[in-house]
Parts: sequence; C-alpha cells; structure tokens
Amino acid sequence: MSDYNKLAEVAFEELKGMAIDQDSWKFYKKKKDVVMSYRKSKHFNGNIFKFKLMIAAPFDVVWEVIRPADTMEGSKKWDKSISSYSVVKILSDDLQIARVLTHTSVLGTVAAREFLDIFYTKTTKDVELNKDQVGVINWIVARSVKYPPAGGVSKGCVRGTNHPTGYAIYVLKSDPKQTVIEAFINTDIGGLLPQRIVELAVPVQQCKYLEGVAVEACTRWQMSSAPLSM
Repeated sequence: MSDYNKLAEVAFEELKGMAIDQDSWKFYKKKKDVVMSYRKSKHFNGNIFKFKLMIAAPFDVVWEVIRPADTMEGSKKWDKSISSYSVVKILSDDLQIARVLTHTSVLGTVAAREFLDIFYTKTTKDVELNKDQVGVINWIVARSVKYPPAGGVSKGCVRGTNHPTGYAIYVLKSDPKQTVIEAFINTDIGGLLPQRIVELAVPVQQCKYLEGVAVEACTRWQMSSAPLSM
C-alpha cells in the first residue's frame, strides 16, 4: 500500500466519523434545496461545513455526474463552481491526484484558490447515516497532498488546503427515485482573510457546486428517460 493509499484510508475514516456523528452539527442556513450545518474543525481555526441535498434522479445517474473524472482528459465541464479540474496522476482505479482551481468569489474579495488533492472512491454496505437509507453508500474522499511533480501554485492563485473532506451518496428506501448527497467540507482556503469572509466563501462555492450536480443529473435523467421521437 502506497503512502497515498494510507492517507486516503485515514481521511475516509475521519470522513465516515463526521458523517455518522449527527449530533455535533449546528444548523447554519438553507439555500434553495441545500441544508447547511457547521461545527469546529480540529485541523485549523475555522469550521467544517456540512451540506445535504436530495436530487430527483437515480443513484447511478447522480454518481456518474459527481464521481471524480477517471481519465487524464476527463473534466467536469458542467461544473461552473470551479475554473479548472485536471487529473495529475492516476494511482489506481479508485485513487487519483488532481488539481482544482476555483474562481474568485465574494465579489472578488477572495482570490482564486488552487487545491492539489487525492480523490478516493469507496463503497460501503455497513455504514448507516439515515434510518431510511438503502444499505449502499458511495463515498468520495479528498484531502490535500504534496506531489512535487505537479510543480508550484498556478499564477494568480492562493494554495488552499482540504483537510479530510468528501461526499456520501445514497438512496432512501421510502423514495428510491431520490438520491441524497451529504457533503463535508473541511477546507482552509489560506491567505490572510478575515474569518467572516471565509465563512461566506466556502458555502457559496459548495452550494453552487451541488446545485450544478443536481441540474446536470436531472438533465441527464430526463434525456435518458424521454421517449424517442418518430
């Protein structure tokens, strides 16, 4: 097992713990269909944000949209919350290193950020996050790493750090046509910004991302289920 595999597994265990612990989160606000909560991070002087969203599309369709790109050429062209996503190194079928660049945010107050992260995918059948949940959960785990071949920070960007972060995707027994995404964003965006600005930037970016996932998944589902014209 490589050092990157070990880092991924450690990050997964922390992410799973955050997801199972339902009681430590404080409600933050709701934006459209995204419910946001928060709690203190143990990794930096800031908060972890939790986001929960239900999407009216099947699990397989949502997973195909949200999962990390699996080729060097793969990208998330539908994702308007970032300016660039590029695979730097594929380590295995379920583990890769990728570079993500964000846009400026909060009316230009927050400069573009760059993250160099491992992205790890995993499926579990024995973790319960919701009493109404079907057993299987697909996870996307991310955390920032050092990878010298990737070079330095892109021009005009500030290097941000993702501490154990990720997504849990599952289906409800009561409504199998709905897919649930729970996101846990444990991100230190770096720089010298006041905390109140940071607390705006992270939820704005993540809500935009999740809303993009929902739109793309629903669009793909509607296209695949539409009757063929004669």
